[in-house]
Amino acid sequence: MHPPSPQSAVGTIVLRTLDIITIVVPPALPAAMTAGIVYSQQRLKRNRIFCVSPPRIIICGKLQVMCFDKTGTLTEDGLDLYAVIPFNSTEKFGRCCNNIADLPVKSPLVQALASCHSLTSIQGELKGDPLDLKMFEFTQWVLEEPGPENTRYDNLTPAIVKPSTVNNEDLQNLDNYDPFTMEMPYEIGLLRRFHFSSSQQSMGVIARVLGQPQMVYYVKGAPEKVAGMCDRDSLPDNFSTTLNEYTSNGFRVIGLAYKKLDRRMKWVDAQRLKRETIECDMIFLGFLVMQNSLKPETTQVIKELHNANMRQIMVTGDNIMTAMSVARGCSMVQPHQKVVLITTSQQSNNDQRPALNMEVIGEGGPPKLSIDAYVLAMEGKTWAIMRTYYPELLPTVVNKGMIFGRFGPDQKTQLVTALQGAGLVVGMCGDGANDCGALKAAHVGISLSEADASVAAPFTSQEQNIRCVKLLALEGRCALSTSFAIFKYMALYSLIQFFSILILYNFYSILGNNQFLYIDLVLTTLLALSLGRAAPGPVLTKQSPPVSLVAMTSILPLTMQVLLVLIMQMSSIYLLELQEWFKPVQGGADVEQVLCWENTVIFIVTSFQYLIMACVYAKGWPFRQPFCANYYMMLTLVTQAIFVTVLLFCPWEALADFMEIKVLMFSDPEPNVFRVYLLVIPVLHVMLAIAIEATLSNQDRFSSLLRMVRRRCSDKEEAAGEALCPLWPPHSPSHVC
Repeated sequence: MHPPSPQSAVGTIVLRTLDIITIVVPPALPAAMTAGIVYSQQRLKRNRIFCVSPPRIIICGKLQVMCFDKTGTLTEDGLDLYAVIPFNSTEKFGRCCNNIADLPVKSPLVQALASCHSLTSIQGELKGDPLDLKMFEFTQWVLEEPGPENTRYDNLTPAIVKPSTVNNEDLQNLDNYDPFTMEMPYEIGLLRRFHFSSSQQSMGVIARVLGQPQMVYYVKGAPEKVAGMCDRDSLPDNFSTTLNEYTSNGFRVIGLAYKKLDRRMKWVDAQRLKRETIECDMIFLGFLVMQNSLKPETTQVIKELHNANMRQIMVTGDNIMTAMSVARGCSMVQPHQKVVLITTSQQSNNDQRPALNMEVIGEGGPPKLSIDAYVLAMEGKTWAIMRTYYPELLPTVVNKGMIFGRFGPDQKTQLVTALQGAGLVVGMCGDGANDCGALKAAHVGISLSEADASVAAPFTSQEQNIRCVKLLALEGRCALSTSFAIFKYMALYSLIQFFSILILYNFYSILGNNQFLYIDLVLTTLLALSLGRAAPGPVLTKQSPPVSLVAMTSILPLTMQVLLVLIMQMSSIYLLELQEWFKPVQGGADVEQVLCWENTVIFIVTSFQYLIMACVYAKGWPFRQPFCANYYMMLTLVTQAIFVTVLLFCPWEALADFMEIKVLMFSDPEPNVFRVYLLVIPVLHVMLAIAIEATLSNQDRFSSLLRMVRRRCSDKEEAAGEALCPLWPPHSPSHVC
């Protein structure tokens, strides 16, 4: 090698320095990094999953916790009416009623079922909440809304509901029966509706039976909420027992109640009335029991997420016992696990904080209770009390909580935020307006609805099931590993070119313009783009993709690859200098020769190195399909490898002149034999590079020691968590369900 000339102009040195800087920092890096995300977004679109924030796709590959709403997400959106359980003040709950004919048409319960809904008629077809539809269909009543001919002159005409068929005997049993009014049809006018409120977990309607002297307020909602509105004397003794009996078996239970309003109340008064003023001292009517089955895809997806070590959480506005039953049914709660329900006692008048109680829900428990075998469940009111009075216990709840029932929209958002505060990457999947806040707060929000929730969520699935969660996790892991692979490849590409330019500068040579164009625009661009087309693997694995470039499994193999690249380039020059026929370039610092053996050797070897690095970083399993399944990648590798091999062995004269390399000389066989020796360097390089990537970047081997240390630390932290919780272990198991 020749030392640089002391007569080198300062301007030339500065120019070459700037050239090297542009080589080390490739301008195509941002575009190449987004290639994998763009292809993932296209595949998601083909699966009817739409994304408005493509960078979130990579975050899907980091998911650690996935929160699910229940109704419409894990279970079918449509409900089947299982039974109506009537109650009157003379006895406990009556028998389950499966036929409306078994109930008197004049009863307040039937009137509540027929009128307490938010249905409307659109082109002759009833539209509204699926629960309301099933309930109204059960009554066999009809809804009549005022038409244009009525509302044109009178905007106050109410909608009415009436039985499709009415027996005169039933009509004569109406309260305050007056024979002079019996010519009036039996109809109920819906004077004012209080639509369902997530915060109040109920809805109500002010109605009036035609011919009756006073209005009646009907309400339906969460049984606990409805019970709080009722007179204590009107509640059955077996209220809680009956409620737990159905909810623990996965049924959705709705409470019904009514109240007769003041006879002096006029229509104008009813329109100005606030519902809080009348939702008291009501009379309890009974339960509406709905059957809500799991969606066919739910159990399989939950099992796959569990096998991938992705934690699942159910956060719903439904009854906690129903939520626990559904969690058992879909395998969210494992067979060996018990559910510990955290409840609170009534707050006393003094300044003492409410007491917390814990009970094991299930059929017994092991003699020695271990926190590993349990998951926690709680209601929204317990969550609110713990945030206020027991903030020191929230980390334990966030770490072990799985089932959260009777959670309002704000509480769902608080839970997602608390999980994020624990350093977890959190996803949320829901389908209703109640989930909008949580969908927006989560790192990955997935909406199964094209209505309100889709505005807040970066992902919207047109398939109404949680299969989209699995697809997003697969695509996220694929996009994340692809982005890492492209970054490493682009880093190696720039360093390969950086080393080659430095070596050629030392020999008063440089790559030709056509060589630069071939490397930058053809070889590297095609390889980077085809590298991003890798499709995701078929299954979710326990192994997660690397999330940091400064991790040992990323830095060490990358450093070794850089050293290997430099060694192979230097070896090719050393092999060239060993040849007896070789004559070095005779030139100066200001005159750089392109057509020389140094240039040809470096160009050929580095061209192979670009192909080798792309092959190394195109590995598939476990996050991507094998690179042989990436047909664009295979086509690029094969064609470019053939092209570079042709340049090495037998380039025809026109091609050699265009690429500015040494042409094959049949009159002098020694340089031609050297071309065969030169091929050994790329072959040796590809074997060593694959070996480095297969061993040093394997997370399992590097993480074995870290897992041992982490396990000891987690044992200490877990023991500390148990010590912080004065309620652990819970008392003797309770056989509730």
